[in-house]
Amino acid sequence: MGHRLFLDLDQQRAGQLQRIIEISLDLCKQVVFEERERLCIQIDSRCQDLLREIEDNPTKLSIEEIYPVVQSIQYKGKEYLENLYKTSAPQITLRLPIESYVPDNSHRIEVQIVVANNMGQSPAESLELIVQEDERFFTLDVEEIKIEESLRGGEQRILRIPMHLMAQALQEQTFSMPVYAQYRTRSGEIEQTSVNNFSIRLYTEEDFEEIPNPYSAYAEGGIVGEPEMFYGRDELIENIAQAIETSRTQSKCIITFGQKRAGKSSILYHLKHRLEKEDDLMVLNLGNIGSILDEHSAFPLLYQILWTILRKLRYAIEDWEDKGYSSLNLSFPTDREFYTHPSPLVLFKQIFDEYKRRASKREDWQRVQVVVLIDEFSYIYGQIIAGHVPELFMKNWKALLQENYFSAVLAGQDVMPKFKERFPNEFGTTQDERVTYLKPEDAIKLIDEPVRIGGRNGESRYRERAIERILELTAGSPFYIQIFCNRLVEYMNRKRARLVTEADVEQVKNELIRGVNALSLDKFDNLINSGDTSQDAISDEDTLRVLKAIALNSHSGPCHRNNITCETDSPLDVILDDLVKRDVLKREREHYYQICVGLFREWLIANQ
Repeated sequence: MGHRLFLDLDQQRAGQLQRIIEISLDLCKQVVFEERERLCIQIDSRCQDLLREIEDNPTKLSIEEIYPVVQSIQYKGKEYLENLYKTSAPQITLRLPIESYVPDNSHRIEVQIVVANNMGQSPAESLELIVQEDERFFTLDVEEIKIEESLRGGEQRILRIPMHLMAQALQEQTFSMPVYAQYRTRSGEIEQTSVNNFSIRLYTEEDFEEIPNPYSAYAEGGIVGEPEMFYGRDELIENIAQAIETSRTQSKCIITFGQKRAGKSSILYHLKHRLEKEDDLMVLNLGNIGSILDEHSAFPLLYQILWTILRKLRYAIEDWEDKGYSSLNLSFPTDREFYTHPSPLVLFKQIFDEYKRRASKREDWQRVQVVVLIDEFSYIYGQIIAGHVPELFMKNWKALLQENYFSAVLAGQDVMPKFKERFPNEFGTTQDERVTYLKPEDAIKLIDEPVRIGGRNGESRYRERAIERILELTAGSPFYIQIFCNRLVEYMNRKRARLVTEADVEQVKNELIRGVNALSLDKFDNLINSGDTSQDAISDEDTLRVLKAIALNSHSGPCHRNNITCETDSPLDVILDDLVKRDVLKREREHYYQICVGLFREWLIANQ
């Protein structure tokens, strides 16, 4: 029995040694300093524990075979770590992202310095910039210019050096600024870079040309009607147009859906103009369904929609006849005649049947196809859930589409998939197009092109990683890009700055998340609410609690599922799945979550 016990103990220790060897092999594959350091420390800790365990309860095999191997691995690990600290010492470089500045009325500027640590190097701790003052040209307005956290390999920061300019600098409009960085290495040694003698140029307010702000018109939302400010949706619009154009014998119904403020209304606006370029497509744009319906009307919702379609059809026919098309001589009822008819639905069909009959007899009208565009179609789901609209509405709607009177493009919020689940038969043949964030290349164009120096084909105003940082903060959402870039242009004009760096982006971000000009919570309601008003809908309070927990636990990376410990009425995993489906959260690996829009994450942390 005793022999068996010692055998089990030796097997257990051999297993521990095997794990140490596996970690050592993993160490050999790593290139990032922090990961190599972490594995070295882990190996040393595991070796120490196993050696102590063998000393406290020795066996012949452990002492003679396992112990020496563990000692050797521990020694090699420490040697490796010491060498790592020597060979991976920080390699710090300094550079100017911007060389020219406009002094303010108090003769002050804030010079920006990029401090970077080369990839693969160990972190620089307690990094401080040392600026050698020259009182003939400038004096510093601060005593210390530091980076509070460590600067890891592959990272960079932009530090601001506020200074007061002397008369000679203002007169000559240029001066030299000697500066170097001092920092502590992982092994505790104090190091410093060589002195960089940067040349700073000055220009006057008269030299500064105010940057036009093309984002201001859209910073509060609304349809982006200007083609030059509408990015990244051409392929989607073309796909929808092609689907309608190739569907001649059967009416087509296409649903675009996504977050509120994702750009669906703008897509319908530009889709209308794209379809109207075709000679045989008559587009009836009903607009936002909420704006054409009267909830207090005695007439059913379906009849109000049908009347609006007839009214738009009459106007469209008149416009086409004005363009030279032959007259159809089609008469339309007044609204009173329509609503007081014994069956408005039957009257609607009669009018459309008559339109189709007359159009078929005229050569110029024969191939004309009617397309109906309706925005916020998910509004109907809310009305059905509230009991204001009978479920029969959807059967009638499907029947109208089957009559081939018109094709339809419907836009709705994130609740549309749930709407479709409730009416699978009525939505059975629809083509779905989800509208989400812009592709990175399109988002970059929206950030960069509208404010380029000298026009859209000119030089970019962005330096270093400024655009990359805006992408992180907005996730490519056109709504948040418009908000952010609007504030950024205002900031640049206020500072009389022609170029943008990460430091400027961070300053604007800080103004957006805290202080008197911070965004209010309603600017993020598209991320919180899906538009679902049903009784089993996830409440805004539950969603907000979960998002706050994720934000507070993702300072250094994605938040693990176990760290989301808030109380919710709906099951946590149901909430998480919904947020992932709606592109509010990104699921990384199996149990890690990250808020897509970095600006919202930062806002939640600042306003907890």
